Amino acid sequence: MNHMNFSMKVFRIFLNIIERILEHTPGNGNIRTTRYRIESRFLPPDFDGFRFVVLADIHAHRFDEGQEMLLSKIRRLEPELILSVGDFIREEYEGADRKLLRELSQKLLAEWPFYSILGNHEGRADTKEDFIEDFSKAGVRLLQDETVYLTRENGEVKEALLKENESPDPSRMLALTGLYPSYENGFYGSLRDSGYGPVLKAEYEQVMKAVPEDMLQIVLSHRPELFELYQELKMDLVFCGHAHGGLMKLPGGRRLLAPDQGLLPKLTHGPYHKNITTMIVSEGLGGPRIGIFPELILVEMKKRG
Repeated sequence: MNHMNFSMKVFRIFLNIIERILEHTPGNGNIRTTRYRIESRFLPPDFDGFRFVVLADIHAHRFDEGQEMLLSKIRRLEPELILSVGDFIREEYEGADRKLLRELSQKLLAEWPFYSILGNHEGRADTKEDFIEDFSKAGVRLLQDETVYLTRENGEVKEALLKENESPDPSRMLALTGLYPSYENGFYGSLRDSGYGPVLKAEYEQVMKAVPEDMLQIVLSHRPELFELYQELKMDLVFCGHAHGGLMKLPGGRRLLAPDQGLLPKLTHGPYHKNITTMIVSEGLGGPRIGIFPELILVEMKKRG
């Protein structure tokens, strides 16, 4: 192991210790729900009233025995689908954390269809392949730079099985795209400073080519600091995490710190709009935070016009 890799390993261990301390600060066991009503004239009629829950940044946080508090909260929201924007793990996927997350994925799948992406923690973990294998075997649909098309009939959402050369139908389907953090193994820290931005743009452009322009698209992408790229690529509705709500609220409502945004970050929580793109950033469920309650997001889609 070279000096740089050893230093990074030590730094990650230090962050993991801090995270475990901060996750026990007051309020971190209280889950709140933020509700969004999204209206679009491009929404297929079959999806009018479609409800789904977005999870973010669980980081193997234990809410109670069997995660029943989290599951009960989700049940009361009556979603038809569960979406996740990654970072299930802390730094590695092993031991008690692995057992907890395997059981949670199985319990979620027993009640709802479940689609997810990888976050930066999974993307750079030595145990990434173990995580992918476990979740894929359980039935979680892990989207890695790919798009699936969803249909809905009588409140039941299914993945459309398109025949070869068959085009998706915007009048009755939604596009669900999951972006893969392939860049996580190429740098640690700011994407802007890494010089990796053009590579990532080219990668995501290829993903977007498969989606018809007149089809409403939901995108799962872990990092909110890429908002300018999402709007440049004309993504409709993007869900992110990663910022942990900015770690701590400051007087006046500003947030203190966010990964890859630094001090006084601008993209930490709630909705952001630019051109045709709406990005909603979850404050997440686990990970370090001070005075910011874990958050579930409930979205209801409505047909406009």
